[in-house]
Amino acid sequence: MAEVTVDVDLYDFDTDDLVEELESRGYVCERGHRTQEDEPVEVIAEKAYWQIRDGLEVTPEIRDVIAALTGRIL
Repeated sequence: MAEVTVDVDLYDFDTDDLVEELESRGYVCERGHRTQEDEPVEVIAEKAYWQIRDGLEVTPEIRDVIAALTGRIL
């Protein structure tokens, strides 16, 4: 059996398209996931964004996650 590896950047896809594709494969998708504190992830990401802007040191991966959730580049 042949195997192919493909590098895909999820930023190239619209969120609605990704949700539609997952749902077509039988997955259940929800928007606005919440944390244990019942606060939307987007709100936490926004708070983290401002903390990082104020000098909090984080890894490049965390910066990417915050940028993806807030739409703001750090």
